[in-house]
Amino acid sequence: MRLSLIVETLGTPLPGEERKIRAMNTLADASANELSYLSDNRYLNSLETTKTAALLVKANAVDAVGEHCIALVCEDASLSMAKATSLFTPPLIDHDAAKPFIGKKSFIDPRANIEKGAVIGKGVTVMAGAYVGSGAVIGDDTVIFPNVTIYRDCRIGARCRIHGGTKSIKESGKIFSGYPLMEHRLWSRLQSRLSKLAKEGTSTKKRAKTHEVE
Repeated sequence: MRLSLIVETLGTPLPGEERKIRAMNTLADASANELSYLSDNRYLNSLETTKTAALLVKANAVDAVGEHCIALVCEDASLSMAKATSLFTPPLIDHDAAKPFIGKKSFIDPRANIEKGAVIGKGVTVMAGAYVGSGAVIGDDTVIFPNVTIYRDCRIGARCRIHGGTKSIKESGKIFSGYPLMEHRLWSRLQSRLSKLAKEGTSTKKRAKTHEVE
């Protein structure tokens, strides 16, 4: 999205060059193509490390903004950021998207609802009453049990089992994996830890056998 469109919506002047803004984020996590804001001068130190492309900021903090970042002066940075979210919020259902892609050997119950733009991997089972939103991605060999709700743009990893009592999955852009279901990065850490423990256990058994032989 063009930065000029954002400032036009907010009624804020554009003091620098045109830039493309991909998303919104916090000062700490913003990348060079994202928009952020400074709501309180207590966080001025964060301006030294932030990579944000543009920043919604009050006039009294403009001098602290780095050269790489375009300062968008506004009276209330938090309010302006809230208004800007409407520009980045996609429609709940993407009616213009392509038909959902269903991988080989997958079973979709006729009573399940798969929106346009969704991608279902190979060997997936989606049971009755389940809902998969636009742009959602379901990994191979995953089982979606009855009445599970997966909102748009969510990503589910491979070989997951999501039961009917699971809280609706709505963290857009995150990948969920494993059983029980958890965010993929946490699941990866757990698998790494379990693998390490298994290796330590095998090593301990080998040392014990060696000791018995001696």
